[in-house]
Amino acid sequence: MKINYPMCKNVIEKYLLNYAENEINHLPELTNQYDEVISIPCYNEFTEIIDLLETNLPRVINNKKVLVILNVNASLDSKNEFIETNLKFIEYLKAKSHLDNKDIISFSKFNNYDILLIDRTSENRLFDKKSGVGLARKIGADVALKLFNQGYIKSNWIRTTDADVILSDNYLDISPDKKFSAITYTFYHKIIGSLEKGLIQYAPTETALTLYEIYLRYYYFGLIYANSNYSFHTVGSSMAISANHYAQVRGFPSKREAAEDFYMLNKLAKVGKIYKDKESVINIKCRDSERVPFGTGASMAKITNMLNLQQEYLIYNPIVFDYIKNINKVFNIFAENMTFESIESLVIEYDLKNIFEEFKIIEVLENSLKMSKDSKNLLRHINTWFDAFKTLKVINYLSRNNQKMCVWSEALSKAPFIPKMDLTKSLFEIKNELFNLEVKLTE
Repeated sequence: MKINYPMCKNVIEKYLLNYAENEINHLPELTNQYDEVISIPCYNEFTEIIDLLETNLPRVINNKKVLVILNVNASLDSKNEFIETNLKFIEYLKAKSHLDNKDIISFSKFNNYDILLIDRTSENRLFDKKSGVGLARKIGADVALKLFNQGYIKSNWIRTTDADVILSDNYLDISPDKKFSAITYTFYHKIIGSLEKGLIQYAPTETALTLYEIYLRYYYFGLIYANSNYSFHTVGSSMAISANHYAQVRGFPSKREAAEDFYMLNKLAKVGKIYKDKESVINIKCRDSERVPFGTGASMAKITNMLNLQQEYLIYNPIVFDYIKNINKVFNIFAENMTFESIESLVIEYDLKNIFEEFKIIEVLENSLKMSKDSKNLLRHINTWFDAFKTLKVINYLSRNNQKMCVWSEALSKAPFIPKMDLTKSLFEIKNELFNLEVKLTE
């Protein structure tokens, strides 16, 4: 049985016709209707994906009817051992569920849910060089959108995660109002240390990941403090996207080798509110990644190398968030008064002259003013320009110039947006304090 969604038809059908990946034209015929859909890219992950499929998902899905889209992918420049790991998993899936992957997309029943396997790793199906997780996420989400549009999926949420996660039992229960364009789930990097003399001992990569999570929450708290309209985490394994909004922003950036989650949420925040969930925690397992040039895996490698060289881990000076806060204040005053005279003295007072010149902000404000009929519309234009990417560029500009980066512990101790904490505690305890602080912020 199919359901029609006439309100969504135009924008979704336009997207499917003009911007979706070709895989949507190779869907097998389905006979069931599903409550939910989960899209998972899979690359060089054998143990992780089997654990998710066999142990975690059956519990999460429970009595719901769920379709899991698995995009097992690699590119022409992937290591042979990674491709072999992918093929090993496909063989496992074939043996387990009698799956036939002669076509690029194949269907199978598995445990208490169904699977659509997208095979982009077998011979002649590999991605082009440099294509990666961005394209993998886009293909999976495009397929989910096509099935939603055809009425095979009831939920309007395209839930995308990764193979190396442990989903909470209530993962599928989070379904906010349609005004929201995306959901960001609470995440936590799960690290398994060993007890030695009463202390938790970590491998260098685990220490690196702990430091990186501390930084992620620090940056998030800094954006909230700065009154940024883009104060949300951008973790690809911890998000869900409204089908209608997904089509509206033309899907994932397919050419991104990494940071596709950052750019996706940056676009989505301009067309709808981002829902910050605190009820469902996604545990992300600690593992190295050689695929992406930046992001969690690359950051872990960089921090691990620094630790091995006995170098300090540096993060943004907390003062940069005061600059972002003041820029947002100036923008709000400008939008309210719609005159340059209202902000001239503030630009000088807040030491923003160099930033305004570097980023040609006066020109941006002039253009925004020409396009706006009232203050509300003007502020929307300004906030669309001063997005998550521009905010990060300003922070990096400040960090290269007068506000140098500082040791992570010093940054935490000086930041006005971080409560006073005992930084002599273990990294594990500090990480947990920041995690608990974030959960309380969303209550």
